[in-house]
Amino acid sequence: MTQVTIAATTDVHGYLNEGLTALPAVLEAVGANILIDNGDFFVGSPFAAYAFDQLAVSPLVTVANRLNYDVMVPGNHDLDFGLAWLKKQVSALEADYICANLKDADGVDVFPSYSIQSVSDVKVAVVGLMTAAFNQLCPLEVSQQVIIENPFAALKKVLKQLKANTVAYDLLLVSYHGGLTNDPQTGATWFYPSIEDQAYQLMTTFPEIDSLICGHQHFTNTGIHPQGTALLQAGSRAHYLGLQRFEVENESEAANQSAASRVKIIENRLLDLRAKATKYPLGPLHEPYLSWLEKTVTVSDIQTWVKQRYPADCYMLDFKARNFGELMAELMVPFPLSYYYAPGKEIMAVSDAYETLEAERFYSTLAITGCLPQSRLREGLLLPLFDEIIKQQAD
Repeated sequence: MTQVTIAATTDVHGYLNEGLTALPAVLEAVGANILIDNGDFFVGSPFAAYAFDQLAVSPLVTVANRLNYDVMVPGNHDLDFGLAWLKKQVSALEADYICANLKDADGVDVFPSYSIQSVSDVKVAVVGLMTAAFNQLCPLEVSQQVIIENPFAALKKVLKQLKANTVAYDLLLVSYHGGLTNDPQTGATWFYPSIEDQAYQLMTTFPEIDSLICGHQHFTNTGIHPQGTALLQAGSRAHYLGLQRFEVENESEAANQSAASRVKIIENRLLDLRAKATKYPLGPLHEPYLSWLEKTVTVSDIQTWVKQRYPADCYMLDFKARNFGELMAELMVPFPLSYYYAPGKEIMAVSDAYETLEAERFYSTLAITGCLPQSRLREGLLLPLFDEIIKQQAD
């Protein structure tokens, strides 16, 4: 029997000081063999935005290399700055970067579908997947650059390919950048089924999965499905490290045993890294980064760009920010903007910009979320608005 210890982060979003610096000591203490990141590593923090705006290759690539990640999977936000940018980061990355259902505009795989990792005489097949809801979550221009294949079809294809090519593996791990709608142990429904969050459905459809790492929702969950699949969801910002420990017999040791009997789950839990975190030294980037946060923004230019990109009858975009740091504080929230459908009298009551609206007529209104009553909400826009603004300025 060989013991295989897998450690995983997810949704780090470029935050360096909230748990990531604790990783080396913790990984050594638990004896991790394979370190995986489940996506959204390179984009999502003020420092990540600075790195995109000012540097060709993000220092977060160097961070990942120093932490010795073995395998990394793209999350939806890792593509916020476009496919070409992500491929440039990956070209400097030492980890295997994999995704079975991310295609370019011509339908060609962008990255390898899987990675085979060796732990002593045990082979671990790691397959990467992204959420099927990507097209609803990404910037508009990115939706023209990539295609996301149905993750179930992609996984079925990879497993068939592995068998056809007689690629031997003893443990099957799926790293899926998507969330969870059901209790992994009982199947009880927590949320409405969604193509955005299909981790439980992947487990039940493919019972041969030994380990399923998910994320995306920034939730923390662990559980072992009755069929024997161990699931981890390790929160965000490296607050937690997912830890799985298996005892595995390789094919030669277990020639007469079923696949299920050859894998035994020893441990499946989350480790809290926050108390052990220290400040990551930015070195020569420290002062330029602070100066960048103080860079002046012109609110009127931002308002004009938003109006051109998101059509509506009326707008309530009274941003208060004076610099990049303040603008991020306003916009780096899950739903920075929302569409409302409200009568003119309610719009005029909260905005001096529209004094001649028809009182009883309803208008489509794009506003900073919370400007109008919740009862008039039509759609909250789950979008990386600050990163979109930074990118259009760079373009």
